[in-house]
Amino acid sequence: MRKANAGGGCRVDRAEGRDNLLPCRRRLLLHVRALAVAGRRKCPDHPSSTPTRGPVMSVEIPSLTGLPTVAEPTSAMEVIELGFGQLDGQSILDIGCGKGALAAALIERGATITGLDPNEIALEEAKKAAPEAEFHLLSGAELPYEDGAFDGAIFLNSLHHIPEADMTTALAEAARVCGAGTTVVVVEPVADGSYFSAVRLIDDETEVRAKAQEAIAAAVDAGLFALDLDTSYERVSTFADKEAFLERVVSIDPARRERGEAKRAEVFAALDANGDEGPDGITLIQPMRAQILTVL
Repeated sequence: MRKANAGGGCRVDRAEGRDNLLPCRRRLLLHVRALAVAGRRKCPDHPSSTPTRGPVMSVEIPSLTGLPTVAEPTSAMEVIELGFGQLDGQSILDIGCGKGALAAALIERGATITGLDPNEIALEEAKKAAPEAEFHLLSGAELPYEDGAFDGAIFLNSLHHIPEADMTTALAEAARVCGAGTTVVVVEPVADGSYFSAVRLIDDETEVRAKAQEAIAAAVDAGLFALDLDTSYERVSTFADKEAFLERVVSIDPARRERGEAKRAEVFAALDANGDEGPDGITLIQPMRAQILTVL
């Protein structure tokens, strides 16, 4: 059974006679990294500086541990920086790398990247976006790497795209190829927000997104990981027009294109109702849930 102490800072779980620790030093390290991220936000000239926005959107998401949030990141990169600290020199596995945007950003910060994706077309784009990275046509369910081959792994918007039966296996494989004491970051969209209100008309991922969270909880319960941080933030996306939004959504998965064309009128109506239209286009909000895990 998982227990949080009254202060929420350190936890010791005892299962089958062994300690399953979430040490104070890791909590303290996250606090230090959070201060560093906050400092970069305030420095517009810093290369990884992120524009600040208003308060983080309040989304009712049950915590897996009851532990308090130590930071309020405003982007996936801030979550990753909290989890990994100094990225320079680290070997990171990008599981579900898509077209390589994250790989390119991590390489700019000095990381060595191996990217995996089952979509051959996306991988071709990824090779152009991040030519310094190594890419393979693979899913996350069976990884052909030795134990402890990487310093950490990232699932960015990808765990829910893995078949439900393989989600927990993919997390276990990430833990295996990274090894004890390393970091695995999982960032997943929540089935809520103005962005999702339009996407769900083409591809309603409500159930599969919930299954991804269940897989993370199961992996923590099984003792594969300690959960260091469980938090949320808003991803803000602006599209030049409705057509640009539709193209973005259907390009992620070829199976969506036909449904997108059939639902065009409904999608555009949802954008009119829920989007924020301004001089730069249509702005949509997608709440994201982020977890920083340490392999046990």
